[in-house]
Amino acid sequence: MNENKTKRRFYIIDAKFKRNKKKYILQCLMAAAAISIILLFMDFIFNDAVLVAFGATCFVVFTMPHQKTSNPRRIIGGYLVGIGIAVGMRFLEGIIFDHDIQRVVIIAGALAVALSIFMMSITNTEHPPAAGVALGIALDGYEPTGLLIILIAISILVAIKYVLRRWMIDLFE
Repeated sequence: MNENKTKRRFYIIDAKFKRNKKKYILQCLMAAAAISIILLFMDFIFNDAVLVAFGATCFVVFTMPHQKTSNPRRIIGGYLVGIGIAVGMRFLEGIIFDHDIQRVVIIAGALAVALSIFMMSITNTEHPPAAGVALGIALDGYEPTGLLIILIAISILVAIKYVLRRWMIDLFE
């Protein structure tokens, strides 16, 4: 072993946490509050895949507020792309096949994710949780009112992030 190499230490608790305990705790509590409010309105409307995607978006917004993936263009644009692709897949499923054929639904879900990734990549709106929304909608369907609620919910998250961005830090590097 080369003696010039710096010894790396294994830490259970991140050193950055030790310097910013209050911000870590506050940002996690803000994430809990935001997801609680969203779930109150969405819990009865959407399937678990869509709700899990919102949890992931809350993670991105409150742990990486200054990173590209939490940029408003990427969050809102990613969701618009994911929703649009998934709605299109549901429409095609209904025209070409019976919605109840499990293999068709699975393939439609996979295609919704793949097309969402492609479209987000070429439009510079990459937001990984939005691909989860595309999957959830493609597999389980949607209500038009629910789509509006998704857009309102992500807009609220973006607004919260915008208002609080000066006080938030990236919780990891």
